[in-house]
Amino acid sequence: MSEVSFRIEGDLAELGRLLAYGPLWRRLSRRVAGIRLGHGTSIAALDAMVGGSLSLSELSDAGVRLGPDLALRLIAQMIKPSWTKGERFTIRHESDLDSAGATYLTVSDGSRPTVSAKPPAEPVATTIRCPDEQLLALLEAGSAPDATILGATAPVARLREWIVRAERD
Repeated sequence: MSEVSFRIEGDLAELGRLLAYGPLWRRLSRRVAGIRLGHGTSIAALDAMVGGSLSLSELSDAGVRLGPDLALRLIAQMIKPSWTKGERFTIRHESDLDSAGATYLTVSDGSRPTVSAKPPAEPVATTIRCPDEQLLALLEAGSAPDATILGATAPVARLREWIVRAERD
């Protein structure tokens, strides 16, 4: 059984400020994410991540677990808008059979992909059902033990191509 080294609570903007601010501003600002450090852990590991460059598989190997919203937002930020030229599709992620908590990644011709918890107006091309912690592995490596892909497989393949391209650049 592994022990949690640290836990961060806050939104993406607060997390960004936590990582960008120096030690003094972290203590003084109320606009940073809350962090609870485990025994023998320091924020130095987080500071090292800011300047580093890790692939999605390296993040996974390091024990980083992202919820589907944050995982898809990370992937969306990796994709250059110019790569999406001529592409239009929406991928829906459901945690196992819990369709109430779905997350959508929408690719629109020439724009950065968007992520939302609200269903888009356009039809969904692909639905991925898998535990939250397996989503990144599925999208990056192409397999996850408990994943099911329903609908078109081409959007998932295209997303994988863009991830490989982003990690190579």
